[in-house]
Amino acid sequence: MASTPQIDLTVVGTTLTITGGNGSGDAGQALTVKGGLAGSSNFAGGAITVVGGAGDGTGAGGAATLTGGASGAGATGAGGAATVTGGAALSTNNVGGVASLIGGAGAGTGNGAAAVITGGLGGATSGVGGAVTVTGGAGGTAAGAGGAITIVSGAATAAATAAGAVTINPGLSTTSATAPAVTITGGAVGTTGVGGAVNIAGGVGGTTSGNGGAVTHNGGAGGTGGTGNGGATSIVGGASGTGATGAGGAAAVTGGAALSTNGAGGAVTVSGGAGVGTGNGGAVTITTGAAGATGVAGALALTVGAATAGNGSAMTLTAGNGAGGTASGGNINLVPGTAVSTGTPGEIQVNSASGLFSVNWQQYLAASVPVTGTSYTMFIADRAYRVKGARTVASSTGAVPTIDITKDTGTTAPGAGSSVLSSATSINTTANTVNTATANSTIATVTLAAGDRLAIKWGGTVGSLTGACVSVLLVPV
Repeated sequence: MASTPQIDLTVVGTTLTITGGNGSGDAGQALTVKGGLAGSSNFAGGAITVVGGAGDGTGAGGAATLTGGASGAGATGAGGAATVTGGAALSTNNVGGVASLIGGAGAGTGNGAAAVITGGLGGATSGVGGAVTVTGGAGGTAAGAGGAITIVSGAATAAATAAGAVTINPGLSTTSATAPAVTITGGAVGTTGVGGAVNIAGGVGGTTSGNGGAVTHNGGAGGTGGTGNGGATSIVGGASGTGATGAGGAAAVTGGAALSTNGAGGAVTVSGGAGVGTGNGGAVTITTGAAGATGVAGALALTVGAATAGNGSAMTLTAGNGAGGTASGGNINLVPGTAVSTGTPGEIQVNSASGLFSVNWQQYLAASVPVTGTSYTMFIADRAYRVKGARTVASSTGAVPTIDITKDTGTTAPGAGSSVLSSATSINTTANTVNTATANSTIATVTLAAGDRLAIKWGGTVGSLTGACVSVLLVPV
């Protein structure tokens, strides 16, 4: 049987309680407090105000509490919700009513009261604490955007005082449980839209020489009493879509641009963490993206910014200095990429040109004319090298001699090894004209190991040769 509607009005001492009627075999009766209906067109409906009583002297003001009802004592009943909702707009284009939660204003030197939204306490037996969700309103079905969410700390009004900080901290975990993550995610979109950006920006500096606010990404510190590592910090571009051509999102770290008359742009610094005691300092590794099944791995470019006036800036690579005793300085190691099968290995280049130095044979005296069919050692490798090519020149000759450059290994006699050129080359077709010879295309043939030798092998008719010079270009490998 349904309960008879009733309202209980109770006065105990100085307390006034208004209670919906108790249920009689069914739900308790609701209690609704409504502002009055407007009497005529264009007037506002009556407001509802719930105000705690004012204190006297040093007494605190009375609290105002909005609490959902407790559930029944059975197994599954949920506590009643407590909802504060702004009024809906029923006119053609008006805005819905605002719902505000505001801490009370302080007086004198008193602080303003905090505004706290707290999820409910979890039950004693494995209950999870209640979540707190702040959600912007959904947009209209035709074209309206969803409502924004803004978290703004309190503004300072007095001179030279700081505005309030904004802090987002997950709850504290206990013992060995992992602390919860803090995730800030740009909004999801429809099938062809762009995902929402996430912008974290330091505050704008004051108009009179104030610095802009810094933005700092810090991984969490390891526990002070153990061997826990510090948390990593990662900046990762978003993954592309699964279709045929989408590129992964870029990850960029860019120093701030100077907008003043002669100010310097902001520096970008990548520093490994400092070690303690006998611990090593953290390495700095820059690795380009791996290629897909048939793609090329990403290139790595270190480029000094372009000058708009004056000299270009230098680029410096500096290894670490030793410290104390006889400690050695650090090396700078340049390692080109290896090739697969018969592919050409990577090389160290300067201005996109291979070859770092040349070895030369020079005819010092006109009387020192080589004999056809003889060979002379001109170079002994002290490490691994690769031959890139050769050039020859002569001042004069009565004939047209040829030379070949051979790689001689072990106890092989000079000139008896494999040719490192594609073919023997003429040393003089026109006086004082340089002739260029290309290297053999087989990588193994043109690669020298420590102890291998290069020899000049003379052919053709040497004749009255003068002013001859042979140069072989090499690159360390």
